[in-house]
Amino acid sequence: MDDITDVTENVLMCCCLMVLLYVLVCFNLKRRSILNLFKMLNELNRFEAPVDQAETEGKAGLISKLFVIYGVIGGSMYYYLPLFFMDRCEQRKTQTEYSQPCGLFTHIWLPFRFDYTPVFQFVVFFQVFPCYFFTCTVISIFTLLCGFVLHAICHLRQFKQRIYNVFIETDPLLAVRDCVIYHIEIIRFCEHIDESFSPLCFIHVTITSLNLSILAFEAVQLASLYEYFRLSLHFMGWLSVLFLVCYSGQQLIDESFSICEAIYDTNWAEADVEIQKYVLLILLRSQKPLTLSTGAFGILSLEMFLSVSIVV
Repeated sequence: MDDITDVTENVLMCCCLMVLLYVLVCFNLKRRSILNLFKMLNELNRFEAPVDQAETEGKAGLISKLFVIYGVIGGSMYYYLPLFFMDRCEQRKTQTEYSQPCGLFTHIWLPFRFDYTPVFQFVVFFQVFPCYFFTCTVISIFTLLCGFVLHAICHLRQFKQRIYNVFIETDPLLAVRDCVIYHIEIIRFCEHIDESFSPLCFIHVTITSLNLSILAFEAVQLASLYEYFRLSLHFMGWLSVLFLVCYSGQQLIDESFSICEAIYDTNWAEADVEIQKYVLLILLRSQKPLTLSTGAFGILSLEMFLSVSIVV
């Protein structure tokens, strides 16, 4: 049973390292596109600064801080708990043929002995440092994605407010033309988000599904309470990041669809024919939701989150 657990832990760590490498390569390849998103966001803000922009930035910052804090604290507990249970591990080694070194959160083989000071401490650092780097990198990238999505949602809400105000303007034709341009800019911004982060979302959903399955399998094999606790921290970390991106994608879909409802709440049918033509352009485009794609897995939504959760 221990051999199976060792194998699954090593597979899990290999998957994490593969994700890190893939994410870093993709992020580096898409860095200009992501930098362009900041420029596009500034242009949107100059076009129309949302009323709740400060609140949106505060929400995005809070989400980033919460996930980084969980990543650091939860990761520290996951990495260092085995050090506090070394005596139990050593006792098990004397009673069984279990030969793996104690105190490490995942088992490794090295061509030399490292069960003495200070070599053991160096090996622990060698294991822990890349994992901290992986955790902070992945969390930073996907909270950045969610920050962009939150700003897009903020502008969609501001756009709906402009739709309501079109028919009370002194020049409604000019106001509706500005709305069409504003809508096009928001769509371009959202499509650019999707283009920049789609490869990252694809690998994230793929590896998250695999890692959650491995962690669930490990939980079935373990009999130690503290190991259950460690695996729960790891499991909830992957699951919470997946929920964050899926929930952001669902919000984007809902807000883009709600533009139609906002238009139908106005008296656009009683307006001039020229104004109706522009409104119909907005209505037609609003039938297609703004989404975040994950390649072959579809789009990020709560439905995808439930699908991954059910499979696990």
